[in-house]
Amino acid sequence: MELEALEKLNNDLKEQGYKFACVVWRSNYQVRGTFILEDGSTKRKRINLDVPADITRLNEARKRITELQLALDQNKNVLPELLPWQKKFKIESSQIEVKEAKKLFIKNWWQNRKSDFEWWIVEDFDGNRDKDAEKDRRATATTQELIDRRSWAAIAPYLNRLDVIANSPLTVGSLYAIAETQYKPQTRGRKQVVQVFKKVLELCQKKYDIKGFKEDLNEIAANKYKAQKKQGIDDHTLLKSIMILRDKMPQYAWCFGMMYCYGIRPSECFGAKVNTNLTCSVLGLKGENGLEERTAFTLTKSMIEVFDLYTIDRPWSYNMSDQKYDPIKAKQWTDSWGKQLRRVLKKEEMDKFTLYEIRHAWAKRSIKSKIPSAAAALSMGHSLDVFSTTYLSSIKARDIDDIQENL
Repeated sequence: MELEALEKLNNDLKEQGYKFACVVWRSNYQVRGTFILEDGSTKRKRINLDVPADITRLNEARKRITELQLALDQNKNVLPELLPWQKKFKIESSQIEVKEAKKLFIKNWWQNRKSDFEWWIVEDFDGNRDKDAEKDRRATATTQELIDRRSWAAIAPYLNRLDVIANSPLTVGSLYAIAETQYKPQTRGRKQVVQVFKKVLELCQKKYDIKGFKEDLNEIAANKYKAQKKQGIDDHTLLKSIMILRDKMPQYAWCFGMMYCYGIRPSECFGAKVNTNLTCSVLGLKGENGLEERTAFTLTKSMIEVFDLYTIDRPWSYNMSDQKYDPIKAKQWTDSWGKQLRRVLKKEEMDKFTLYEIRHAWAKRSIKSKIPSAAAALSMGHSLDVFSTTYLSSIKARDIDDIQENL
């Protein structure tokens, strides 16, 4: 039904002499065609109509297409820098422009950190980025600088969405529109962008008049994000798969063994080591700004010898002795490992699972083995609340089995 309506709209546009078509891209209605830019060049591009791709709002998209064509006719077919629906606003003294709100947020965020804003960017005398100097700067970065950079990388993409309304006054409605049009409901992106926008509002509302109520953003945050439920892989199949993968992916053979035996995070494999008492020492991130050094225990002592875990063999390591943890490289290696895992599982037509499912399997084994939840959580680097909430169904199943046995 929606495709038929869109096809009919495009046929009407063609008959009326429009040189572009309406398309759906990233959950929005957009127009696609070749446009003359202000510098005289031509470019084939998509223009966002800022209307969600919902058949009930197709007429709204049609109205904006008409406005765009009128603007082109009045501007000698040159695409204007400011589209008709992106009106210029008069900023009252009590209000703040979106671009200034963004700057304020950036300044405030980095003031609360122990490193400088974008410390990883180095420019030459001409203002161009110096790649060699940046490489040297990263090599000498402190652990805290690396942690701050990774934390900022999780925020910046959502904050940059504000650039399309940079010159308008900051309002709840404008932020609502961006979140609604740029991210699908019930996705992690929708949840995250609302969290960032609410922090921007909280900061600016202390000094400026912001129209609307911050709580209105909750309406779209939460068509609440629901992680997809996965069937999961049974423990026998998982162990069998890991034995095969150790041969298919020898670069990560030791890391697979560490995850299976100790349930540590994938990135923690690059700095873990097995101790003489069969525990393992782990160094990794804890929270937003800290490092964690902890001891993890194994549920399968015999597998330590089978996997030869005393002999460390991994593609990359960080130095635990001086706690020089590099979260950027750790993430890069973890991502590379995960991508290779997906390729091999597909090629070999094996049961699909992720690296984190190996860790989840360890947690479930600990519950079946009746290990106290507090001890298991400590070993995994979780709080007891997080562990209990995440694995609630497994804990309930164990408790029911215990009750049945005692009847």
